[in-house]
Amino acid sequence: MEFLRSGLWQIPISEFIEQHSIVFDRDSTVVGVPCSADSHQALYAEFQRIVRDLLEAHCLDGGTTHDQLMEALKSTEQTQELSSKER
Repeated sequence: MEFLRSGLWQIPISEFIEQHSIVFDRDSTVVGVPCSADSHQALYAEFQRIVRDLLEAHCLDGGTTHDQLMEALKSTEQTQELSSKER
């Protein structure tokens, strides 16, 4: 769980959200910003790639598998209350 609180996780995720949040702005008058379902899907795919890459790097560094990490996260979620940010 410490990984999710670390800068190794927080910084890339926060930067991505900050850089791309304008695409999801409800004000469609923003010039030069694509606001289509396709652009939303492309950003979602990019976000998924970032999360996948971060998790893979964490597993490699910790010598664990993806399945072991998922089980640890599920176990943690069941034994302690996670914030919505941690989920």
